[in-house]
Amino acid sequence: MNSQISELELTRTTHLASASPHVSKAVSSLSVEDDGTITSTATVSDQVNLNIENDITTRIANEAKIQHANISKIVKEKDFATLQNFGGIKGIAEALSTDLHSGIPGDEQDLHDRCSAVVSTTQAPTPSFFKLLRQSCFDWTVFLLFVCVILSTVFGIQQEGPSNGWLEGVVGMFAIIILVVVPTMRKYFSMPHPRNTSQMKTKVRRGGNLLHISPSDVVPGDIVCLELGSLVPADGLFVSTGESLVLEDGMKFPTVDDSNPFLVYGARVVNGNGRMLVTCVGMKTTLGELMGQVRCTPNQDQLPAQLDNLSTRLQNVGLLITIFMTVVLIIRSVVLKVNEYPGLQADQFKAKPTASEELINVIGRFFMKSSGQISVLAMYLPLLIVGLAEGVPFSVALAINYWTKTTLSGKASAQRILACFTMGCVSNICIGDGLTLNPVIEVDVSCDGDQIIDTESVAGINRHVREALYKGISTPLLMPSSPCSSTEHRVLLPWAKSNLGMDNENLLQNCTIVGSEKLSTDEEASGVLMKDNETGDMCFYWNGPATTILPMCSEYYDSKGTTKLMDEQKKRDFKEIMGNMQSKHLKTIAFAYKKIDALMPEEGNSLILIGLLGVKCCTETMEALEVLQKAGVDIIQFPKDKESVLSEGESPVYGMGRPADKLHTLQRLKEEGHVVAMVGARTNETPALKEADVGIAIGTCLSEMAREGSDLIIPDCSLSFLVNIIRIGRCIHYNIQKYIQVELTMNISLLVTISITTMSSGHGTVGAIEVVWANMVVTLCGLALLVEPPTEEQMAKPPVKQTESLITKAMWRNILLQALYQAAILVTFQSKYKALPGINEKIMESIVFSSYVLCQVFNQVSSRELEKKNVFRGILRTRWLWVAVGVSITMQVGFVEIAHKVAGNARLNWAQWGVGLLIAMVSWPIDLAGKCVWGVIMKIRILESDIGSTSMRSSAVSESASNRELLV
Repeated sequence: MNSQISELELTRTTHLASASPHVSKAVSSLSVEDDGTITSTATVSDQVNLNIENDITTRIANEAKIQHANISKIVKEKDFATLQNFGGIKGIAEALSTDLHSGIPGDEQDLHDRCSAVVSTTQAPTPSFFKLLRQSCFDWTVFLLFVCVILSTVFGIQQEGPSNGWLEGVVGMFAIIILVVVPTMRKYFSMPHPRNTSQMKTKVRRGGNLLHISPSDVVPGDIVCLELGSLVPADGLFVSTGESLVLEDGMKFPTVDDSNPFLVYGARVVNGNGRMLVTCVGMKTTLGELMGQVRCTPNQDQLPAQLDNLSTRLQNVGLLITIFMTVVLIIRSVVLKVNEYPGLQADQFKAKPTASEELINVIGRFFMKSSGQISVLAMYLPLLIVGLAEGVPFSVALAINYWTKTTLSGKASAQRILACFTMGCVSNICIGDGLTLNPVIEVDVSCDGDQIIDTESVAGINRHVREALYKGISTPLLMPSSPCSSTEHRVLLPWAKSNLGMDNENLLQNCTIVGSEKLSTDEEASGVLMKDNETGDMCFYWNGPATTILPMCSEYYDSKGTTKLMDEQKKRDFKEIMGNMQSKHLKTIAFAYKKIDALMPEEGNSLILIGLLGVKCCTETMEALEVLQKAGVDIIQFPKDKESVLSEGESPVYGMGRPADKLHTLQRLKEEGHVVAMVGARTNETPALKEADVGIAIGTCLSEMAREGSDLIIPDCSLSFLVNIIRIGRCIHYNIQKYIQVELTMNISLLVTISITTMSSGHGTVGAIEVVWANMVVTLCGLALLVEPPTEEQMAKPPVKQTESLITKAMWRNILLQALYQAAILVTFQSKYKALPGINEKIMESIVFSSYVLCQVFNQVSSRELEKKNVFRGILRTRWLWVAVGVSITMQVGFVEIAHKVAGNARLNWAQWGVGLLIAMVSWPIDLAGKCVWGVIMKIRILESDIGSTSMRSSAVSESASNRELLV
């Protein structure tokens, strides 16, 4: 400490001496003298003098940097003793060339010398809507459609005239507008929109004048005037004015006065007025250094990326099929010389003067109307691309907004729209210090069997006994696979940290978990084997119901740490204590241990009883903890801030309390593939909130930085509410998969059907208007799948990994099976309809189209279960699905009737509607058969793998036996 103080004093003296002008005068006089005496070497002398000046300037600058670094260190470490030895606030102000009353000079050169980088703890600036619009325009799909629109319009006007020739161009332009505007709106509204802070002003004194400047313009040495509601704009020191300041930093309200003059960037003044001397700003502040270590971006952008990737692939497939259809139709018209396609006549290729004119005519025929029909390329290309590109993202965005508003309505607010969805993938929830999502529990403690010790008096128990009790509580949680890891231990751990004065930090460093064991009987008691790394002692810690553990004990600890014999009278005393606890409806848990020599000792009656605990906690939270445990979600409770015992470069241990340790813990968890949610409220937890996949700021006394750095803001948070958000997040994920299955089945079956019918007969059975109608019906009515309520089975599964594809193997099985069935039955019906009595071409087209739409409606029911066979389970509670099915069928009937009156399409009678319904209903047994066959195949594969592994083990055993025989 003395050496550090001497260094600071030396640095400050050197810097102050450099401010005097005698050095520069000496250098200047030396130059003159040399210049006047040795004229022939004037240039050399000037160079020498310049080097001397540069060396002095560099040395002064380096010393000033060292001095500023030392000052920043004093403030960050809140080293009051070193501050006093430095000369107090006045010494710091003198070193920073600041007057405590008038502030810094504030001229342009002075501000330039003091300027530093400014930390940014808010969200990145959101791109403007027009910037996103420009980005959407520069897309090759949009360019291709634009070329299609130009060709269609030019050739249409040439063929049909100005009155009707532009209609196809309008259709294509409408598709382009949708492709450009809709994704732009979706991206713009899904981005976080941080609040405007440009109006925030900070009062500073510069040159004796009071100025109002932006917080980002504050520089080291500034005198900032703080008042009620002011945000501390930098790290600094409180300038004594006879008053004190009360700051709000999360759940804490520290007081700043002469004895504690340290101010940290991000806190807000809630009481008092005063001035502060700024010592460091920007990335050099405590918060800035932590923000500089945030290296990972949240995983919330992976869902839009996966949806965009899916849409892009579908667009590519649609374009390739359209191009292939065009090539086939050209070959049909040119090679076969048949008049099967009205948009392209074979005689158009006769007597063409040049190849270029022939090519223009071919292209023109594909982009012009003929006989009142829209050509194949102009009709399907824009509609298919739009339907494939925007159907899924648009509906998914609506569903996520619906679930977010429904879940958080009146209870929380989401600053990032995908926060609730990402919570469904969370595998770890980290809770900041000073916060607890556990209820206020009631715990009674008894060590000697004579009396019950209340929570306030637990600290008076011997430290050795408290340490043993803490190990008994915490060791099961340090080994998640242990059979004794129960919900009670999760509830007791925060209580143990607060009242026993222990922490997992030292426990993990000094001890090693070797294994665990459960009683051979059906009792709940079990134990964990632990090795002390310092002494090498092996101890087996047992815990369980007091009625089970107590008969296994032959000794016990009293509150003074003395080991005593457990006689029959003492057992009766402990049983009486148990009765008193149970009369208060407390669950009695006993903790005992024994030093051993073997790794896994046999069960015996020679344990040392550490103590009895009577536990009672909130039933709601107990249930929430059990749900999280089954869902594979772990909770990490950070202890209070304190110095880390780790050396530099050493990996942090989970659960350490410093802000840097929290950040490193989250980074380590994410490196291991976990999706992490961070719960915090303080300014120094902002980096961890931003590093987490989901940052959750809770409480009504949030710091400004924590509020802006979080994704969810929950004023009154409980563990059960977080469980509900996780449940909804998983529900959204599985519902999105169901909806994607319906959309892909519809589009794939449509592409296959149109491709086969168009290439075989020269025109498609399903027209452009029908394509638009089918997309609209499935998109709107498919929303019923996206709002299906969550199930308990979803919470019994492990967390969903965001790196996994949205489309699973089971989904591809269902999609291909349904799409191939629909394409096969519709193409077959179209080719064989003449053999059916009373059905002409127009009736055939109406039946094919109606059957196609009805297949999509019935496929929504099949998509309720992606893997299980019974798709009707729980269907009665999904009322929106019933509404969607009824509305879809009604809309389809109405469409056919309107098309009959407006466009002259065929009207269907009851028998023909029955044929369409029968075709659609067959999709249910097709789905069941596919899942059954798939299940049989998977069982055969599992059986073959088991047989193979068994045979390998048998061969290995036989070979080993043969080797032994040879040796004998």
